[in-house]
Amino acid sequence: VRDFWHMIKDQSITTVAMVTAITEQQQIKSLQYWPTVVGGGLRYGSLTVMLRSMNQVQGSEHITKRMLSIITEGEEPRQVAHFQLTNWPDGGVPANMNDFTTFIISAREAARSAGGDGPLMIHGARGAGRSGACALFDLALHSALDSGYVNLPKILHLLRRQRSGLVGSVEQFTYVYYALAKLFAQRGKGGAAQQPPLAYCYGVLDR
Repeated sequence: VRDFWHMIKDQSITTVAMVTAITEQQQIKSLQYWPTVVGGGLRYGSLTVMLRSMNQVQGSEHITKRMLSIITEGEEPRQVAHFQLTNWPDGGVPANMNDFTTFIISAREAARSAGGDGPLMIHGARGAGRSGACALFDLALHSALDSGYVNLPKILHLLRRQRSGLVGSVEQFTYVYYALAKLFAQRGKGGAAQQPPLAYCYGVLDR
């Protein structure tokens, strides 16, 4: 855990997107690497991580946003936004497509608003299936916004050249395809009024 936080600090990461619960079906999927009480802190080597705030995102009980501070003696505190999606079973797909879309767009917007050169960090349990699906959606979304065109198989191919096994199943690939299709179909038909959970997403995309 100490190396994890030092990596976040050293790589200037401002936003973490976590796509797993701590435990699923009585199996540990991730370590608890942040304080659980607002105002509390945990020390890892030369730095301390403090939890500043915690709230649900856009009213979803499955998406939590935590604001954390990395405190190192003699340096200005570093702020990190931590998003967690908890209704996505390992090897499967999220139970709610609006949650999936809102989660990724919220994390990406937080990273953009924070500025800096650090990447958006995505992690799950093994860093392949769920994390790969998020990366695929994020890259495809930016392709659609920049050029109006998406080649999802090509994007997946490029991702897998960097790490094999990203996106764990045809089900996950298909889910990303339909999430993108739903987002843009509703956006073009006044979907924000009909689908309140996605209203925030449309607001971000239209900026």
